[in-house]
Amino acid sequence: MAEILVVDDQTAFCNLLEEGLAEEGHSVRVVCDAENIGEYLNGSPVDMVLLDLFLDEVTGWEVLDRIKAEKPRLPVVIFTAYDTYRDDPRLSKAAAYVIKDFDLKELKQAIAHIFGNGRAFQAQKTPRRSERNFWQEINSHEDTSDHR
Repeated sequence: MAEILVVDDQTAFCNLLEEGLAEEGHSVRVVCDAENIGEYLNGSPVDMVLLDLFLDEVTGWEVLDRIKAEKPRLPVVIFTAYDTYRDDPRLSKAAAYVIKDFDLKELKQAIAHIFGNGRAFQAQKTPRRSERNFWQEINSHEDTSDHR
């Protein structure tokens, strides 16, 4: 299916993405060093990028700008724990905006939609989940997962 590049610094969530998207037949590469995104984009073929907005070195918005400057047609899905950016005009550069969740249902729907008909996926409004609860889930998942 698709070659997906994940740009995220949360190891536990990257492990979950690799596993969950592989079940759908996708090949997943994880990048924690977002500053050198160009090297990853120009390396092996990439069909789509999953991008977190909050990274250690740079912001996801900066990475989104770099990706679109180099590969304007490459679909980028903003995949973040925060729903506060749904109406941000910078999202016009992204194919979708998906709130992180452990079941990956909305993400899988967005990916299927992007590759199904080539049009941007419009994320439906979902009830706001407590960001604190999300980070508690992440931290408890990291305790039980392998670290890279």
